[in-house]
Amino acid sequence: PIAKPDSNRVAEEVTATGNVLDNDTDIDSSTLNVSAASVDVDGSGTQVAITLGSATTISANGSAIGVLTLN
Repeated sequence: PIAKPDSNRVAEEVTATGNVLDNDTDIDSSTLNVSAASVDVDGSGTQVAITLGSATTISANGSAIGVLTLN
């Protein structure tokens, strides 16, 4: 399988939705699934592993600005 990076930006008070597998491919057409994920939760450029199905707080300038849940 080939997993490509995903990103999403939304305005304040707007919920972002999407499928992180939409841009990924498998030469054998096997079913794709997510087994692990990481995200830059504070804009530092450092990726942090997140727990699938659990809420992860996203922050900017030390303040919480949103929550990410990857199911």
